[in-house]
Amino acid sequence: MPCIHACTISCSPPRRFWRWARRRLRVDPPGARWSAAQSSNSAIINWNTFNIGVNESVRFNQPSASSVVLNRVTGGLGPSEILGTLTANGRVFAINRDGILLGPSAVVNTAGFLATTHDIKNSDFMAGRYNFNIPGRPDASIVNQGRIKL
Repeated sequence: MPCIHACTISCSPPRRFWRWARRRLRVDPPGARWSAAQSSNSAIINWNTFNIGVNESVRFNQPSASSVVLNRVTGGLGPSEILGTLTANGRVFAINRDGILLGPSAVVNTAGFLATTHDIKNSDFMAGRYNFNIPGRPDASIVNQGRIKL
């Protein structure tokens, strides 16, 4: 069973190493450039908020193009705003029940990208069953004004 950690992308993580499915995920200190090194094929991160500002970048270094990281926003503090750059050599899933905005300056460059207001059970995600059947807010939406490169 995966260990799930909650944090905010704009604050310092409380530990340098987090455990994910009996493996470690190394997280470098946040700032204008933030990165996470994922050593397992699947990882789950619960965030209070997940926003990437203009001229900021977030990078997930994953084992392969088929690896996946689930970024779940649990804080209930409104939509996520991705205005900077999100890169990964694997797949990145973003869940926020309040919605997600990829602004005009947003660039997503990953092997696969999913943004949704619907949630998924941890057990389904870790088993590779991508059943996003837990509804988000009915008035929430996903808006893409940026560039997504797969």
